[in-house]
Amino acid sequence: MMFRLLILTLVFALSCQKLDFSSDKIPQSSGNSNRTTAQQVAFLTEIIADEPTVSDYYYRRAVLWLENKNYIRALQDINQVLKLDKSKSKYFFVQAQILEALKNYPEALTAAQTAEKNGLKQVDLYLLLARLYYQTQQPIQTVLYLNKVKTILPKKPEVYYYQGLLSNAIADTLLTIQHMNKAIAVQPTYIEAYKFLFRLKQKYEQPYQALAILKRAMEHPVLRQDAELNQFYGEVLLQLEEKETAMNWYEKAFALDTMRWEAAYSLGKFHLEEKHYELGVSYLEKALKTNATIKGAAYLVGLVYDYHLKDFSKAKQAYEKALAAEPTNTVIADLVKKMDKRIAYEEYKKSPQFVIDLMRKRQDSMQQTVLPPAEILPKE
Repeated sequence: MMFRLLILTLVFALSCQKLDFSSDKIPQSSGNSNRTTAQQVAFLTEIIADEPTVSDYYYRRAVLWLENKNYIRALQDINQVLKLDKSKSKYFFVQAQILEALKNYPEALTAAQTAEKNGLKQVDLYLLLARLYYQTQQPIQTVLYLNKVKTILPKKPEVYYYQGLLSNAIADTLLTIQHMNKAIAVQPTYIEAYKFLFRLKQKYEQPYQALAILKRAMEHPVLRQDAELNQFYGEVLLQLEEKETAMNWYEKAFALDTMRWEAAYSLGKFHLEEKHYELGVSYLEKALKTNATIKGAAYLVGLVYDYHLKDFSKAKQAYEKALAAEPTNTVIADLVKKMDKRIAYEEYKKSPQFVIDLMRKRQDSMQQTVLPPAEILPKE
């Protein structure tokens, strides 16, 4: 109870005290703005080859990798920077951003703390620290840094969003919703708040309220291009038994992002129910390409190829994938053996021996039809 009161107090205790910030600014990425990222990286790589001990060149390339979400290469470069020079706070700040993107929150927090200790005083750093304290379950520190951000930028939507997350952590649903709505009021296109509110309504099985949140979000053209929001629309309409309309939204979601296996899986099942077997199985295969662990999907693909499309080789491949996920499933194991027999028979049907055997059977059949039984032949 005391912990709950402490969190509530901290959430509302937004300080109005002015902070003194140094003029040190976080450097922007390098290179001529007219150059592509690849050209800038290639240019820096040539320079690094000639001057491999200059830390700032690695730093500039790390920033480029970070901006383009190539986090592994960004981390390699920033680690090299810190081997050469640990004196600049901006290096640790970039390292913290990279580690956060890689979901290594403890090490990201250490790097961000070092950047602050080395003298960096920037709102982006404070917001990063707030996020990292939240991810490492340190609510008091989270609120402290949210307050710092709010003092500088009173209308920063992330502040209200993370206050909402803190309220949700102590199961204060009303306060959570208030904070999320405040984030949206400050920035109507703040997508994470819409998504959180949608999931919250889904958690409490309130599909009509969840749908209302999505309708609010879709009023903004930029949010209509978000694949996950389109998928959410499909999910809630499916719950409301508006199946065909739901599939339209799933199709939009998958067109926007072909990695959204949930949308592809739902589309696949729908088309199979409608007996559109080729289209249905193609969607299921796309879903499995992204997520090979979808329970029952590979088995379903095998059944479609086996019983409807009569492609026994593909049926066997699907059954084998299903068996790999469930090695002790004897039903699937028997189906794999069954496919071996069917494939062998299909190969036999293509061979000359099949034609010979077929002709022999026809001749035998004709003889049995023409010749009367031996017992009714006339006696000599």
